[in-house]
Amino acid sequence: MKKLLIICFVLLHLCAFTQIDTTKKFEIKSGFGLLLDTWSYDKGSYVWTSFDYVMNPKYSISLYAAHGNITYTHFKNNAYKGAIIPSTYEIYEMNFYRRLMIKSNNQVRIGSGIYFRKYQDARPDYYFTENEIVLYISETTLYDIGPTFLLNYKHQWKNGFFMGFDARTWYVFALGIDYAMISPMIGISF
Repeated sequence: MKKLLIICFVLLHLCAFTQIDTTKKFEIKSGFGLLLDTWSYDKGSYVWTSFDYVMNPKYSISLYAAHGNITYTHFKNNAYKGAIIPSTYEIYEMNFYRRLMIKSNNQVRIGSGIYFRKYQDARPDYYFTENEIVLYISETTLYDIGPTFLLNYKHQWKNGFFMGFDARTWYVFALGIDYAMISPMIGISF
């Protein structure tokens, strides 16, 4: 069933990219994404869905969720070196926006949100979670762009505060390129 769902997403996104009319009241977007982690050699696929509700011409709120399967190739010099480990990948995000400009199918808006990411593989001693505050400066119907501030970054060997740069099609940490993400989307608005 899961493979069939992924195949359907791929076929849909090969057919068309649907631009969303941002003047509508409610928008639903979904997509199929591919992930390549250039730092720890993760790779895999995920599906995502977002719901955007326009409260009035100036303000909107959005909910975003993604779930997928990631294959993690361990590179550190320990017992797991070279091991290919299946993992799960989950994202839950809520954002509140103030729209600065709406023109045709493009818009400029500023907003903030709360972002939760969970990464768990088959090893009980390994975990990866993030709580993130996001400030988006601008957005079009195809991508988000803006600075990202990570809070409560918990990792097996990292714990601290990071700044980053977030886009729907690629992800860059302040220390260098971390994630290469490709997330085509389709959507409907009404």
